[in-house]
Amino acid sequence: MSSTSKQGLIERRGLDTNELSEIQQLAQLCNQHDGLDLKLNWNILRDRPSDQLNDFLYYADGQLVGFLSGQQNIWLEVVTENKHALSLYQSCGFKETGGYDYYRLQLKN
Repeated sequence: MSSTSKQGLIERRGLDTNELSEIQQLAQLCNQHDGLDLKLNWNILRDRPSDQLNDFLYYADGQLVGFLSGQQNIWLEVVTENKHALSLYQSCGFKETGGYDYYRLQLKN
């Protein structure tokens, strides 16, 4: 792996042809692995304005492993006991904005 490999979360204002190709490969992999039929609007992705933040790419060891498009805010739900996930999201710039309590009643069969 070269020292210039992409790593972690990258914000994009407009996508270049290499990134579009990586997104297409990732979509195909997800479709094959999970039996999905992801629909991406390639015309919109190609014509993204370069002055607006629209896309987030996530790389691991130089390979695109995540893509989020067209969002102004990203919201996550994380179990508060999952310290590894919390640490990862905080390192990417996420901030805690609230919390929920969940209750469960075990029903007898």
